[in-house]
Amino acid sequence: MGETGSRIGWNTLVTFLSRVSTRVMKLAGSIVFANIAGAAALGTLYVFMSLYRVGRRLTTLGMGPTIVTRVAEARAQDAPDETGRIVATSLAIRCLPLTVLAIGGYIFADAVGAYVGIGNTWLYLVTTIGATIIYSTGRAVLSGIKRVDLSSSLDVIRDIGITAAQIALILLGFEAFGLVVGFVVGILIAAVVSLLLVLPHLDASTPSIT
Repeated sequence: MGETGSRIGWNTLVTFLSRVSTRVMKLAGSIVFANIAGAAALGTLYVFMSLYRVGRRLTTLGMGPTIVTRVAEARAQDAPDETGRIVATSLAIRCLPLTVLAIGGYIFADAVGAYVGIGNTWLYLVTTIGATIIYSTGRAVLSGIKRVDLSSSLDVIRDIGITAAQIALILLGFEAFGLVVGFVVGILIAAVVSLLLVLPHLDASTPSIT
């Protein structure tokens, strides 16, 4: 009982600190970037982010809670191989709308690029949304195995990666491009870290989606 209470307390503390730090980081980043990169560059990022949010909602399909529940059930039944199948199935389902978005983005690449204001916007969007699928799936799995502390920490890692990459690119002379690509890099970092955290909990064999 004591160990369970300590785990709950630790998870609660980490979750709270993660939420506070991410909000502070986003607010500070917006103020700094507006002064360094300029309002125009920040506006370009916001337009890109609006398209990203639409794509994210279309591809995540609200499956996060379902993944958490199914993984928790597999854990309770001591069936680690089932976790691998859940992850594989979730990724396969989420990649279907991503494929449609990628095709549509390629067809209307010029229009999308003109709307946002930077070239290859569709490619950055598809890359970011794909990385988000991996990141959000990994986050849900960690929550399902009761490692809420790790799943919450992923948000901090994501935001630190985004901010660091954006600052580095801005200092190299990129403005709007740096803000957008920095965001892409940060999401990719979070996706890689989520994979590293989740893989040990999957079955060693290649998961089957059947």
